[in-house]
Amino acid sequence: MTDYAELKRLAEATEPVAWYHPESHGLRSITGAEERAFISAANPAAILALLNELQNLRTVQRASFNASGQIKAAASELGFNPAQEEGALEYLIGLAREVTGLREKCARLEEDNEAMWENPGDLL
Repeated sequence: MTDYAELKRLAEATEPVAWYHPESHGLRSITGAEERAFISAANPAAILALLNELQNLRTVQRASFNASGQIKAAASELGFNPAQEEGALEYLIGLAREVTGLREKCARLEEDNEAMWENPGDLL
């Protein structure tokens, strides 16, 4: 993959110039070492890599927006109210924690119930 930090450094070190000047009918002479290094580093492979990375980031962003919508929809079905709650994901996490607590409480009640059936005399 392209060294983007080096490409950035070279871009920042290069003076902004017009590479084509209409009065000269051609390309401007490149004299600075930093200018030549930047132009060399900004090769087609580097540009293609940047474009590919940009496309990948946009794809991830779209997927993230889609997932966010699904999370909000699921939370809304379970009582999430955006006007009253901070975030749909936090709401769902809170519900999951409540469910865990209720499962633990249910397990304890089942154990107590079994113990009472095994020793009914303890109830008196």
